[in-house]
Amino acid sequence: MRFHRSRAAPTAVFLVVSLASCGGSANSAGEVGAPTSSKSMPNTSEARRVIVNGQELDAGALAELDRAARTRVPAGDYWYDARCGACGAKGGPTAAFLPAGLTLAAPLRADASGGGSGRTTGVFVNGRELHPSDVQALARLGEILPARYWLDANGNWGVEGTEWPLGNLQQAASSGGSGYNRSTPGGHLMSDGSSAGWFDPQTGASVLVGG
Repeated sequence: MRFHRSRAAPTAVFLVVSLASCGGSANSAGEVGAPTSSKSMPNTSEARRVIVNGQELDAGALAELDRAARTRVPAGDYWYDARCGACGAKGGPTAAFLPAGLTLAAPLRADASGGGSGRTTGVFVNGRELHPSDVQALARLGEILPARYWLDANGNWGVEGTEWPLGNLQQAASSGGSGYNRSTPGGHLMSDGSSAGWFDPQTGASVLVGG
């Protein structure tokens, strides 16, 4: 699949919602563990210092994080996307997925994965500029070009500033990335193999049909 974008407005992007494609890890039971980082502080008997989105967690938030991760999260500095559940070490790519909607700390920052200005990859999802490793993983479904998108916990995605979903990532992954995305004089046409959409960059109007 190839993604194209005119200078007028962004088109849609597919993200692979799986730990294998996003560089995450799983334990021997297949359960997703908390992201780790070589910069994480050593875990001692002292109180853990866990920072999420630039804010240190209090005891209540830390307990909530441990329950969600089903493990004792090591001390360290992390980012968390409350809309889709993606998380990772500060400055790094997606390492795991937690339940969405956790009220842990501050909102997700644009520079959570080391970018933020748009000069690193230029691909933003839920406000975070994706790490190059994230974009490399997504490239398995096609060429990824800079734009801003939203992604929810169900795998639905769309163009930032609009509420209408233009596709579903799980469907895109299961279809092996078959589809298309191209610009025409009348707007952008796209498909993930099971559904198709149209987006007008002039008015922001969009239509999705199919599965």
